[in-house]
Amino acid sequence: MHKTAACFFIALSALAQSNSSPLDLLLQKGAEEMSRGDLSTAEADFTAALSESQSQQDQAHEVYADYHLFMLSELRHSPAAAEKWLLNGLATCRKPGSRLTTISVLPYLHSFYARHRMWAQDAATLQSIVGFYSADQSANVVQLAVYSRLLGDALMKIHEYPAAEKAFHSALSFADQFEISERGERASDERGLIAALEKEGKKDQIKDLKASRASSLKTGIEPPQLVSRAPVIIADLAAKANATGQVILSATISEAGEIKDVSTVVPVGFGMERNAIDAVRLWKFKPASDKGKPISAGLQSQSS
Repeated sequence: MHKTAACFFIALSALAQSNSSPLDLLLQKGAEEMSRGDLSTAEADFTAALSESQSQQDQAHEVYADYHLFMLSELRHSPAAAEKWLLNGLATCRKPGSRLTTISVLPYLHSFYARHRMWAQDAATLQSIVGFYSADQSANVVQLAVYSRLLGDALMKIHEYPAAEKAFHSALSFADQFEISERGERASDERGLIAALEKEGKKDQIKDLKASRASSLKTGIEPPQLVSRAPVIIADLAAKANATGQVILSATISEAGEIKDVSTVVPVGFGMERNAIDAVRLWKFKPASDKGKPISAGLQSQSS
């Protein structure tokens, strides 16, 4: 699986805490000040870190400083400034010779646009994400299925029904490639596609879709069943910024019902990815089964 944007920022956060270079210390100091609510001092430190990283041509830390300035702007409830910092980070990723990819920033830009109901911008961002993963041989079908479904949802909101239909078809096609696709996720794709077809007045296609999906369901296979769950603790910064949104995780449920290989598919930021992963690792499952025999299976989890 391709490393996600969340992994990129988590890795840089660990780097800032473990290193003692002046730039890392400045970023860590700003993060601590932001957590305490001293936003003016934090802004000065992040701006200084941004300037220093630019002078050193350290693009990774330049994007990391942009990311913190984005969070600070959200804490100030200034969406225009927050968008500017994310777009700055995206531009840095696109600089000639950059070792960073746009996928380091695009998922956060999607979450930002969705949170602020900027659906046209969200649809364009999601199209870029789907395009990136479609061209990336290390990406997997989970990423493609999730982002295709989110693209369909965004296109429906701006009344682009034929394009939404195409996106939902893609989501279902990718979902069919899962070893075991969650029924809830597959049902979401089908509902989205049916809604798009209804808007286009394609009643015959809806009837055909329902018939084909019913006949394609595997018999004897039961998906994992959640037995108990730990709540996701809302990160302090997320609460202060009113940073709503869904963190979507991917994981494997073993034959014994154990959680393995948890990773972020759709991040939100503000520390919510870590909190969601920590909570999901405590969840208990009854494993999937094939004709009564326990088997491992993939799982998607959404945490608001």
